[in-house]
Amino acid sequence: MLIFFFDQEVIVHQEFVPPGMTVNADLYCDVLRRLRENVRRKRPQKWQNQNHDNAPAHRSFKVS
Repeated sequence: MLIFFFDQEVIVHQEFVPPGMTVNADLYCDVLRRLRENVRRKRPQKWQNQNHDNAPAHRSFKVS
């Protein structure tokens, strides 16, 4: 399985999930952390302008 994230220009981050591995909350949180680092590195201008629409941030809780 391939998980990828993109913006208007190009794919920002991609990861392959090994066959047979379950995508659970822990794995997805790790992927999102690596995505954040890639956005900081690859798109610094977009990282600085994070909250351009003044919308409240989405909040969620990880349930184990």
